[in-house]
This record gives sequence, structure tokens and C-alpha cells, in this order.
Amino acid sequence: MRAIFYTLYGLVLIGAIGVLFSRNALRSALFFLLSLFVLGIIYITLGSPFLGFIQIIIYAGAVVTLILMVIMTLRLREPLEDHELTPKGYLGFLISAFLSLALIFGFAKAALHFPASGHTFGAADLGRYLLTDYLLPFEVVSLLLLVAIVAAVMLGKRRV
Repeated sequence: MRAIFYTLYGLVLIGAIGVLFSRNALRSALFFLLSLFVLGIIYITLGSPFLGFIQIIIYAGAVVTLILMVIMTLRLREPLEDHELTPKGYLGFLISAFLSLALIFGFAKAALHFPASGHTFGAADLGRYLLTDYLLPFEVVSLLLLVAIVAAVMLGKRRV
């Protein structure tokens, strides 16, 4: 069972690295699709089919479709220009690496805990955990998503 989880985590990592280092926006979006889809499969194998299918349907389906539509609308087919990495870029890379490692260790801990317990995770359990035990991480993620949306709008306005 561990081999399956490590294989799935490896696929998520390959997709994430592909998003970061792909020079073509379309290929980057497809690597993102791979990461989100495999993450949904991980949720399903951890005993949370509701969360897994929501991940696949909403994120891998709708969000990546929206991203692909924006890429095609803005005609981002050619690679982006090379830019030197600034100190802020290095800091962002270090923070991203730290958060990625925390995510990997969190999934590994969950993979070792949930299959052995035989407990299935439903929508009520997810809501209870997100709004009680994990309220702070839930709010931090929502704040990060808000910052990402504002940054995307600002970058889009500057280019057009």
C-alpha cells in the first residue's frame, strides 16, 4: 500500500515540477491538471471519496478548463521571456519548497494513519475538521488564494 502512495506522491511532484519549469504555458497547465487529478486519487485512496471527487471535478475539471481558456484567449503559446531571479524570487522559491515539504509530510502522515484505522471521511467530517481543528490553516489558504487572484489580475492588467 505504501508503494501506491509513494507512486502517487511522485506523480504529484512530477506535475508540480513540470508546472514550475515548463516554458510553455499550455504544457504548464497540463502538468497542473496532472497534479490536481492525482491529488484527487490520493484523497480517494485515503478514504475520502467525496473530497477526491470534488477535487477532480471542480479543480481538475473546471479550474484547469478556465485556465486553458485564458491561455488560449491571451495567446500565450510562445515561451515567456527569461528574467533573472531577484532576492524576492529566491525567497518565494524557499517558501514554496518549505510548504511543499510540509504538504508531502502531511500527506505521508495521513497515508499512514487513515488506511490503518478503517475510518472513512465524509463531507460532515471534512467540514468539522476544517472549521474546528484546522481553522487557521484553512483561513491561511483562503488568504493565499485571495492574494493569488489579486496578483493575477494585476499582472493581467499590466500586460494588456
